[in-house]
Amino acid sequence: MPVTSALWATSKRASWPHPLPTAGEISSLITWATETTMRRGEIAAMRWERLDRRARVLLIPETKNGTPRLAPLSSAALAVLDALPRRLDGRVWDMRPDSITQAFERACQAAGLRA
Repeated sequence: MPVTSALWATSKRASWPHPLPTAGEISSLITWATETTMRRGEIAAMRWERLDRRARVLLIPETKNGTPRLAPLSSAALAVLDALPRRLDGRVWDMRPDSITQAFERACQAAGLRA
């Protein structure tokens, strides 16, 4: 079973954040990704000043197709943000796109899922 399918199936059996046996931000990041359907590059580029909590949206200024968009935020997505510390540089996550992929692969291996 592909990793994304296995994680999705697992998420249906357990509530997120799914208890992954790895440290760091990956559990919160997986929850964020499933709640917002954002791409890893969009997630890595997130900045706090682009968040509009009142409207429950996040501005994504650079997308794959080049058109900015607003990502609607669920209560679960907002809960992820509430649990994160504020970074001095304004970024939300301390990960590059390739680091997200590597952390996700390590979490899948630790959870016994294959890529």
